[in-house]
Amino acid sequence: MAVTASSYRTGQAVAFHDSAGLAGQWVRARRTGREVELSVDHVMASTALPLVFPAQRIGREYFGDGALRQTSPLSPAIHLGADRLLVIAGRDGSIDLPPEDEGEEPDYPSPGLIAGQLLDILFNDWLDADIERLERINATLGRMTEAQREAGPLRRVGLLTIRPSVDVRDVTARHIRALPRTVALLLRLIGALKPPYVLPSYLMFEPDYLGELIDLGHRDAMARSEEIAAFLAAGDAPVR
Repeated sequence: MAVTASSYRTGQAVAFHDSAGLAGQWVRARRTGREVELSVDHVMASTALPLVFPAQRIGREYFGDGALRQTSPLSPAIHLGADRLLVIAGRDGSIDLPPEDEGEEPDYPSPGLIAGQLLDILFNDWLDADIERLERINATLGRMTEAQREAGPLRRVGLLTIRPSVDVRDVTARHIRALPRTVALLLRLIGALKPPYVLPSYLMFEPDYLGELIDLGHRDAMARSEEIAAFLAAGDAPVR
């Protein structure tokens, strides 16, 4: 198991992992792996969204959300020896298209919209980019001979990605009135309390909202249950 957090002292993403000594430490550009006995402190550090939740001290460093520096979110699992990855993404993958009315002047982006898009980039874009990278590596290795693959450091890794079947921001819109009054006021002041509700979708922790997200995840998993079961049961089957 691995949990990633970002060090405010060094700026590195640190993958704290408990692997019974099988993986040790690795060092890559702006990210490293560190063998530890995982605790609640590591989880709290990984979830410490900057300026929203307090930084968590681990050793002589303070840590915050791992997405700040985790440019390769699939990397820790691969370093720990995974040959298949079941990836659960946080967005549906659709792109917001500009309005068709070209005669209408667009509104200047509010601070709330900019902040929301920045969080979207941190939490989702790196994952999508890493998935594309893995697919390209698999495709390249698939065109090589077995001898060529064994001579290099890369290996093929199976991948199955599950995405929400609906836009999570639409779910946010249905529960926006459940926000605490102070939070709603702050979001309104910075122009975030309106469509497309990007920032509120990351800051809502209301039970009904989270419950609907859990139900959505369950439905999406059940809709692909046979595919997921076959993927997890593949064993040593060749990666396609």
